[in-house]
Amino acid sequence: MKQSASDVKEQVQSPSTGMIAAIQKDVQTAIDATNTFVTSLGSISAPDSDEGQAAKQQLDALGTQFKSTVTKAQQTVKAIPDNAGIATTASSLATLGPSLDTLATTAQTTLTAVQASGEAMKEGFQKADSCNQFT
Repeated sequence: MKQSASDVKEQVQSPSTGMIAAIQKDVQTAIDATNTFVTSLGSISAPDSDEGQAAKQQLDALGTQFKSTVTKAQQTVKAIPDNAGIATTASSLATLGPSLDTLATTAQTTLTAVQASGEAMKEGFQKADSCNQFT
């Protein structure tokens, strides 16, 4: 997502011939990555704990945000007429870069929070007397 966001911003900031095709390619890459990511998240079962359920909810919400942002990007790119000039194209695409940046930041924040939850769960298991036999 970070790479797609960077590529789209670069294209918008330095418009050129073939810009729409390049952005469409970046958006398709983001769509493919999002579909893989969301499918992978959906296949993960949450640990049977409050922290595990919270982590699962955070990841599900992130997957929904990914899908929403990528769908918006795809619709934005498709709405640009084939004969649009560079200025019109750049103006239409101006919102994509920040939207993708926001999504990348949200993803990093969510994954960091989930990882911290995982570390807390791991520590809990290590400190639990009933789990001493397994550590």
